[in-house]
This record gives sequence, structure tokens and C-alpha cells, in this order.
Amino acid sequence: MLSISDTLLVIDFQNGVCKESQDIFNTQECVTSINSHITAYRHAHKPIVPFRQHMPILSITLS
Repeated sequence: MLSISDTLLVIDFQNGVCKESQDIFNTQECVTSINSHITAYRHAHKPIVPFRQHMPILSITLS
């Protein structure tokens, strides 16, 4: 059973962080777990805050 806190923070989980020839340990298990948490938070109407490149996706983009 997943534990639900007030907010889910998902930080920079992207394919581009590793070289293509490298396998990442437990990649599929991590993705499955992240997706399960996202689904649970959506069903519970709890906020999900995704971060990418050290900036929140919803933040102002600097030019």
C-alpha cells in the first residue's frame, strides 16, 4: 500500500541523463513505482510537483 503525503515531488527522471549504451539498475521498477505514486496522488486529488533541470516545470522560463 502506498503512503500518501501532502504533495508528491518527482525530480528529474528523464532518459537523457545516461548514455544510451548504459543500463540503469532497476529502471523499470523505478518507473513503475513513480507511475503508481502519480496515479495514487491523482486519485486522491493531491498535488504533484514535477521538477526538471533544477527548475519547476511550472516556473517562469528565463530567456
